[in-house]
Amino acid sequence: MKTARKNSMLKEALERRNERKLPSNFTFRMMDQVFVEAQKQRKRRALLSSILLLTASLFLICLAVYALVFRMGISWKDFMPQVDIMSSLSIISFYVYIGGLVLALLGLDYILRSARKKREL
Repeated sequence: MKTARKNSMLKEALERRNERKLPSNFTFRMMDQVFVEAQKQRKRRALLSSILLLTASLFLICLAVYALVFRMGISWKDFMPQVDIMSSLSIISFYVYIGGLVLALLGLDYILRSARKKREL
């Protein structure tokens, strides 16, 4: 009698388990989530490597400036041209204008490329 009761309870549990089935697009959604997580991980790695590269570059530049100025005693005045700022104000404004245009065009290029990449996905 105990065995029959255990068997009936086991059958009921198995029947209840079979009532809930996975959705038809479960595999697609799961693979989509895996793909998104893999993309996030790639972006994190790229960001980390960029930060490390930038940090190492800045460290080497600071080390070179320290060695040149404090260890070798090089004076920057010997190498820098003497420029009268008031007489060259028009050329400086021209360079600022060109620099602004370059930055604006680079920003526009970035925006358009990212929009194109989103549209292709």
